[in-house]
This record gives sequence, C-alpha cells and structure tokens, in this order.
Amino acid sequence: MLHIFHSNRLETLASQFSHVVTNAGLDPFKSEQVIVQNAGMGRWLSLQLAEQSGIAANMKYLFPAEITWELLRAVLDDAPGKDVPKRDPCSPKLLRWRLLAELSEATDKYQNDLGHYLSEDNDDMAWQLAKQLATVFDGYLFFRPDWILRWEKEPASDWQEQLWKNVVADQQLEHWICLQYRFIHHLEHADPDKLPSRISFFSVPALSPAYLELIAKVAEKIDVYFYVMNPSWQYWGDIESNKQKIKRELDAQEYVTVGNPLLASWGTQGRDFIENLRNLDPYPSESDNFTDPEPSSMLEQIHADILNLEGEDAFGEMPLAPEDNSISIQSCHSPMREVEVLYDQILAALEQNKHMTPADIVVM
Repeated sequence: MLHIFHSNRLETLASQFSHVVTNAGLDPFKSEQVIVQNAGMGRWLSLQLAEQSGIAANMKYLFPAEITWELLRAVLDDAPGKDVPKRDPCSPKLLRWRLLAELSEATDKYQNDLGHYLSEDNDDMAWQLAKQLATVFDGYLFFRPDWILRWEKEPASDWQEQLWKNVVADQQLEHWICLQYRFIHHLEHADPDKLPSRISFFSVPALSPAYLELIAKVAEKIDVYFYVMNPSWQYWGDIESNKQKIKRELDAQEYVTVGNPLLASWGTQGRDFIENLRNLDPYPSESDNFTDPEPSSMLEQIHADILNLEGEDAFGEMPLAPEDNSISIQSCHSPMREVEVLYDQILAALEQNKHMTPADIVVM
C-alpha cells in the first residue's frame, strides 16, 4: 500500500519516520530501505532516528535510481528473457566513462558542436563535459523518457541524440525505461520474499510521472511510504504565478489563483510532484502534520504566509524589528568573497547562539 505523510517541518517527518520504524519493525536481519536525495540527508536522518528511538542500525540509504535497479533485478532475474546487469550500465558513474571514451575516440563526429571541449591539449575539459553529460542524460532517463524512446527509434537530428545512439543504443545497453514494461508484466507473479519488506522515500523533492507509476505498481505488493515536505496545508495544486496569470485572457484572469506569490513562482516542481503522487491509482493513504509558526520574525512570517496560502493581496510593509536578521542578503564581488562572508556569518551565528551546533546549519 502507498502511504503519504505531509509536513512543513523536516523534523516532524523524521519523527513520523521514527514512529513507523519503531512500531512497525522489520525482521532485524533485513535492511530498512530508505530513498534520499543525497548522502547528507541520510546522515541527518540516522542522527534523528538514533536521538528519538535510541538506535539507528541496518539502515540502507539509496538514491532513486539505485532502488529502481534493485527492484528490476529482484523481479526480472528469475523471469524469462535477458538477465538484468548487476549494475545499471547507464548510471552517471559508469556512463561518464563511456561518454569520455566516445568523445576521445570519435572527436571528428562532434567537432562542429563540441570542438572547444575536445582540444588535444586539454583532456580535463573533455572529462568535465563527460561528467556533466552523464548527469544530464540521467535526468532525461527519469524526467524525459519519451525523448529517450524517440532517440532510439528515429534518426539522430542533433549531437545529443547522436551521442546517445553511439554510446547507449548501438551498444544495446539496458536502462530502466526499456526494462519497465517487462518489470510490470512480471511483478504480479514475483516472489514477495525477493522484494524489500518496506520502502521509504524521505524528503525526495521530485520524481518523474513514469517513475511514480512504477513505484505505484510496487506498492500493490509491499508498503511504500513517502515523507513529503509540503509547505502549505491548503490545496495549492492549481495556483499560478503572477507572470502566468497576466498571460491569460482578461476574462480568465479573475479565475486564476495565485495564493502566495513566492510559492506560486518557486514551487512549481513541488506542486507537480505532490499532484502526481495524489493522482496515483489506487489512491494513496494520506496524513498531515503541519506546524503553524508564530510570526515573530520576517522568516517566520513568510513561513506562515506560505503555510496558509496568503500574501496574494498583501499591501504595505511588515514592521521589522531592528534585531531581526532572520533573512540576510549579502552582496559579494566574487565567489571567494562569498565564502569569506559565509564563514564570518556562521561564526557570528555560533557566537550569538550558544545552543546552536554545526548540525543546525545547512549550506546550499
């Protein structure tokens, strides 16, 4: 079954995760499969779990692409057809080396478009390009699967398509898109013991619709939990930014909801992700646990406005206390100066608040 927990506080989601892990414990010899966006989130969650429950052990933190490949292998290894490779051959860590080999050995094919990266006296630029392209292609696999399918069926029309064909399609490397249909077909008859007992997605900000459909199929066999950072307890799936609003006909503009302008402008990806989650079939089980901040500072006022979907019709200025530095904008003339100012600001914050620790600080 698919479960979704919403909150505007990461600490609340961590408490909910701890509650589920503690009260619906797995076999102690089976790993708790937790999907995170980066390794830092995994470390933070382990610390939260240890602090709240007393221990954090046998936790297996994976990225979205890694859990997909593990599921594919669990289901398709015993199914008729070609075996699934142990490692995803199109993962960025492996694909970047294949791309570098192609760019180095077939420089003439890409000279017109990428010649300035492929000079003989600068191998580092080719390596940097290969790493960046591997990340971009990985994004295409998860968020633009229709592009990948089209590239592999039709003649190449630009250098990206040609590069993909030469490195992946012509080498018959298997990726999750070409295995997805086999996976769904054989999932119904898969051995439940080979699937994870439970999968938890913790604060993953976005996943593609095709990826979510695959996970929804898995949720028909096992419990899948999504711990979602949701900035507003109101329904905000239909809000639009002021920029989008003014592009509409005058008669239609009065029916457009902006809600909170900041959320409408910057929250598009999160809005679409939550909508795609809620629209999965069968409809998931949802629970909310939101915290309404007391607006004693500018930052908390913004949190409150977003939480309650307010701010569209706000006029005037909010009184700002002289000591309120909850939001600070620094103008720096170089990246080096940015780091120096950041360093000074962190030291000042630690000096001002003796209860603050490095674990309370995030640099993005």
